Amino acid sequence: MVLPIYDVNEDKLLLIEGFMLISIIGFYAFMMGNESAHVWMREHMPKFCAKQCLPYLSGERIFYTR
Repeated sequence: MVLPIYDVNEDKLLLIEGFMLISIIGFYAFMMGNESAHVWMREHMPKFCAKQCLPYLSGERIFYTR
């Protein structure tokens, strides 16, 4: 889901999206100690990387759009 956002400059928007990605990655790192979550993580991490990390690294907007 991409949300429209107004009155935020592009640099700040880039930082906000980066922090959002870092928090999701932090969640995955936190769950590494929970072995019951490993199967779920194995299924979801490739999708997360393909749909959010790679586009973000390519300069695309992943959470917000103008």
